Amino acid sequence: MKKAIIQNLFLSFIIITIANITIVANISDEKKEQLIFPIVPLIAEYEYTPFYFSQRFKEDEKYKMIEAMFDPKDPNSLEVVMMEKDGKRTYYSGSEKNVNQRKVSGLEAYLTKISFKMPKDETEQQIYGIGFADKYKQPIIWRVSPTSKPSKYGEGLRDIPWKNNLYLEYVDLGSTIGAATAIKIGENVIEAEPWSEISSPPYFYAYKGSFSVGRHLGIFFEGNEDWKLLYAPKEIKDGDVWKFSNGKGRYRVLQIASQKGDSFTLNELPAANFNFPLKSMEITNSTQGLAMNSMHLNHNSHKMQIEFKPALPLEADKLVGFKADFTITRGEDKKIVKGDIIGELQDGKSVKLMWIPKSPKHVKSKSMEAVIDVHDKGYSIATKTIDKQNRGK
Repeated sequence: MKKAIIQNLFLSFIIITIANITIVANISDEKKEQLIFPIVPLIAEYEYTPFYFSQRFKEDEKYKMIEAMFDPKDPNSLEVVMMEKDGKRTYYSGSEKNVNQRKVSGLEAYLTKISFKMPKDETEQQIYGIGFADKYKQPIIWRVSPTSKPSKYGEGLRDIPWKNNLYLEYVDLGSTIGAATAIKIGENVIEAEPWSEISSPPYFYAYKGSFSVGRHLGIFFEGNEDWKLLYAPKEIKDGDVWKFSNGKGRYRVLQIASQKGDSFTLNELPAANFNFPLKSMEITNSTQGLAMNSMHLNHNSHKMQIEFKPALPLEADKLVGFKADFTITRGEDKKIVKGDIIGELQDGKSVKLMWIPKSPKHVKSKSMEAVIDVHDKGYSIATKTIDKQNRGK
């Protein structure tokens, strides 16, 4: 039976994407009817936030950075993130919806009262105030101001050298925090640290932290997930859906839509009571078989898009040894990352998918690897980052 399952995996349809790789696999044995279901085998998210601040520091024994993200039209959207010395991030919010969403995604999050003050408009002094108690019951007070008004001079893809996971952060308008920025953790007061590497006195004085308007963040997580198939349609047609559960309160529903000629779209439907980023895929059925042209990651009316050249084939036997170029675009026209996707077999039974960035320079050192195992109840995923020296091992 094991041999039959393996053979069917190699005869399966596979759709691959970068930020979310989707495999459509035919799994069956001698006694069961053929089952078709789509898989999203990278643990990845895309988030857009209108305002984002951060401050990096060395003077605290527990923490090394604080972040805040929010929509100025909705102060209740505020989330604060405290990063510890080992890179662990803990989320705080006054919104139960935000906290539950982080927890369902496997992140540590706390519902807490946050005091938040911000300027009424641009005519007021641009100083923001945040206050709350962390999980250690320490009071944290943070005063934030920009060193200059965020502008196109600060636009672009940021270098985030964190060891855990792989981050793609793109900013529409950017600046750094200013000299008036300071954080108080317990009784420890830490002022903003000068950032001499990017300062240009007497015109621009930078301090270590970000002050951004329009922040796009793609996060490729290391970890393991197991998705159980709850429902599958008997045939592929408009409106048909597949429904999965991760066993931790999160559901994923993928729906076929917009069948037209030789193409169709596969959309992820929004989950009740959550605002998870959603995915959509553009697929073509030609004489060469099924192939995917692009993938869209959508959140809060913004998106990142991944385009493939040549289009990625869906047949698993064509995937093995196949190489495709990819381009990740912010919105419609801002190309931010280029690289290769390579498919391989692992241990004669699993599919290993590798994403290898080629540009810009600062993302070349990290690649992502996803190993997918398919079974009759769903599938499991194990993802990790691999450095340049260990690539291919």
